[in-house]
Amino acid sequence: MTSTSVLGGTEIKQRMREPFPSKLVITPILNGDQQIPDHAAAVDLRLGPQFIVAKRSHFAQIDARDADSLTPVYQSQEHFDVGMEGEIVIHPQQFLLAATLEYLRIPMDLTGSVIGRSSWGRIGLIIATATAVHPGFTGCLTLELQNLGDTPIVLHPGTRIAQIAFYRVGADPESFTSRVYRAKYVAAIGPEFSRLGNDADWKMINQLKR
Repeated sequence: MTSTSVLGGTEIKQRMREPFPSKLVITPILNGDQQIPDHAAAVDLRLGPQFIVAKRSHFAQIDARDADSLTPVYQSQEHFDVGMEGEIVIHPQQFLLAATLEYLRIPMDLTGSVIGRSSWGRIGLIIATATAVHPGFTGCLTLELQNLGDTPIVLHPGTRIAQIAFYRVGADPESFTSRVYRAKYVAAIGPEFSRLGNDADWKMINQLKR
């Protein structure tokens, strides 16, 4: 059994040079020294050019128990690809989905944890992403962005917006195989909206309410 510990910058770079299946993939890295400093224990992730915005006026409420209640949300989504030369404005109290520029593949003996960069948080931008990234994950990470400040914020693709730290899995990595293959979000190349209605335990919860 392997002890759980965080990988430093030097070790992260080493894992990115290893062959499959132990190879850690994070691509593209536009500036290795800036994104993965040797003294740090995380990788800076950049903002990609794709965004999803849902128009609130197009639906009354969301009840995740009822998959049909998500349909108006899906239908009201606006997808934007502003390109690497473009920009998007996130207004006060606005919520939108974005994705990392980087595509990741995490080997089975590692897990990741994503947090927003504090420099953005200090001006009101919260990166409220689902922080746990399980072993075996592949794809671009969807980021949930919200402006909690009083002033609109201009977002530019390519900006370092979040960080991911990697930890060794303190158990037999083979035990994670079945969970990874059943993941709802696999190999995404842009932001993806919630698939909460696909959770397997809604049937059990509905039975408890009877």
